[in-house]
Amino acid sequence: MNVPLLLNIASELYRFTAEKPHIPSDERVRMFFKERPFLGKRDRKELAGLYWHTVRLKSRFEWNEAYSTSPTMTPSIPVEALIIRAFRDLYPDITELSFNKADEISRQWNSHDIIHIPEDMPDYVHFALPEWMWQKLASGVGPDNARDIAGGLLKQTGLHCRINTLKTRYQDMRLFMPDIDFIPGNILPEALRIRSGKDIMSHPVYRKGLVEIQDEGSQLITRAVNPDQGQLIVDACAGAGGKALHIAALTKNQSRIIATDKYPERLIELMKRAGRADAKIEVMDQKEVFKTLRSKADILILDVPCTGSGTFRRRPDLKWKLTPDSLNHFVSLQRSILEDNIPLVKPGGILIYATCSIFAEENEDQIKYICDKWPNLKLTPIHDGLLSQGIKVKMPSTPFLRINPGTYNTDGYFVGKLVNESNVQGIPDSF
Repeated sequence: MNVPLLLNIASELYRFTAEKPHIPSDERVRMFFKERPFLGKRDRKELAGLYWHTVRLKSRFEWNEAYSTSPTMTPSIPVEALIIRAFRDLYPDITELSFNKADEISRQWNSHDIIHIPEDMPDYVHFALPEWMWQKLASGVGPDNARDIAGGLLKQTGLHCRINTLKTRYQDMRLFMPDIDFIPGNILPEALRIRSGKDIMSHPVYRKGLVEIQDEGSQLITRAVNPDQGQLIVDACAGAGGKALHIAALTKNQSRIIATDKYPERLIELMKRAGRADAKIEVMDQKEVFKTLRSKADILILDVPCTGSGTFRRRPDLKWKLTPDSLNHFVSLQRSILEDNIPLVKPGGILIYATCSIFAEENEDQIKYICDKWPNLKLTPIHDGLLSQGIKVKMPSTPFLRINPGTYNTDGYFVGKLVNESNVQGIPDSF
């Protein structure tokens, strides 16, 4: 595809995804390509690469445009200018183009030279975050940690898989996937990182349940649970069940795993995946869980709904859709979920609180909320449990674990582990 045509279609694609911001941009991209079957595989790859680069660094390009006119201007530029700046950033060696007609793309190309990044670019611009978001992150974890996290979230992500150890082992994967280029995970022995090859979801290893698609950071959350055989484990925000499936493998189907969710339709995919994986998981209605399992769970996993800010590597569009109000909404929702589910934890049982968020409001602040409201729940260090499994991670300065994208080359996650130290005879009224 010639470059002027690429730039024009990329502008169309950007507008197409922006028309319905409530729909995830990756879905809109797929829809755009489906409606344009004339675009070949290589064309789609080039367009998608340019589109996502534009979205990922959107505020940097906008700010740079405004700065070149006046440092005090509010960034607001045409879509064509945004696409041109993203293209020049991706392909700085392409300096000359021939246009067959005068249009907005040709005008913007001729009015934009190679991008020069000013030395006084603010951190929130450099790391391509909304200003309010950078301030929240920096105030929650400190500016240095914020730069590390935000820098990690700017990196493009690859495809991570988990080997289903109920059915196979790492040593056999070269035999089963000779057409897939993969490497071991950075952290866990059951993790794989796919570099190239056939679409994994259409591959026999996926269809037969030998591997599951799961970010390695998400797999590390399950390792932080450190489940034992014979335990009753409740995954109360199970969704499609990635962690429940992992627990089934870690315990060799010798624990009782209950998966539930406020939205039971989300569990349909879990049931399909469990069938493929030969994983023993019980799916139960949430009301039935609250009615029959009070004070019975050895482990309660609350991987709660959140802003998803730890997934900006794979969903960069999300950072432009989130607002302070949406953050506050998730904080309130998480506390409601805690209220409903904490009574399930038995004396001596464990609560795992997890998010895929980078914000202290959804992480450390919620741990403080739990400890203040349920004083019988005591934080226990996660690092010791990981070491006992032979898993080496960066030694945290706190009992909980932040899975930092910059450190682990994963999505961003937070995990807190609390033990119910109330005795059998006297469960506090708050339970």
